[in-house]
Amino acid sequence: MSNKLPVKAKCKICGTMFVLTVPNKLFCSMACFKARKSERDKTYHKKKGWKLPPSKPCVVCGCGFKPNVSGAKYCSDNCRIIGRRVYMRSYDKLDRARTARRQYERNKRASNIQYVLRNRLRVNARRLFAGDLKAFRTEDILGCTFSDAKSHIESLFKDGMCWERFNEIHLDHIRPLSEFDLTVHKERMVAGNIANIQPLWIKDNLQKGAKRYE
Repeated sequence: MSNKLPVKAKCKICGTMFVLTVPNKLFCSMACFKARKSERDKTYHKKKGWKLPPSKPCVVCGCGFKPNVSGAKYCSDNCRIIGRRVYMRSYDKLDRARTARRQYERNKRASNIQYVLRNRLRVNARRLFAGDLKAFRTEDILGCTFSDAKSHIESLFKDGMCWERFNEIHLDHIRPLSEFDLTVHKERMVAGNIANIQPLWIKDNLQKGAKRYE
């Protein structure tokens, strides 16, 4: 008698015939598998007498949302990212975490100019939000990747500038932030775009202040 697997099987959820690649496979796709799992979870919760609340407030923005699982706290991926940042800030208050973080940053700054540049650009981006949580990725604000930003800044280096002397250089906003209304999203994105950033010697940037460089 042959022990070969059947060539096709019928999906238990949608009824589609699919090629059986492993023994006892029940579903034709991951979507059908997740649908079955969701149905099974609801049945399990019903038997246990558990009920998901019809609506609950998001811990970040306060908007009401319908949770998919009992422990859901956030209404969206964006709120989840912000909530994680808030949690990490509280974690960083521990002396043990702060000490380890400082040592890590010290080592990275000494050996990786790309890391230093990323931190500088992120600080610039946070200034656009005037103390509020930065809800956008720095690369989205710059309008390019960090690698492209590095190439752009390097192309604007003046005589004597190099990455080895980057600690003597400021990343300046060509059009000062004081000329923008930073409560408006579009103006924030224009102010933080890489086209509005240039390298200046520290002395030149301090002399320039909040005005355009000539």
